[in-house]
Amino acid sequence: MKDIPPKKIIARRADQISAIFNNYLRLLKKISNKHLKEFKDFNY
Repeated sequence: MKDIPPKKIIARRADQISAIFNNYLRLLKKISNKHLKEFKDFNY
């Protein structure tokens, strides 16, 4: 556990994590929009 990974590796890891997070948020938004639409259709 002595050698600290270079900044490039950390940056790449952070990019991957943020990309995954963005995809997750997009998916969540898509799902919630779909559910909201269905909910409105159900209500009216």
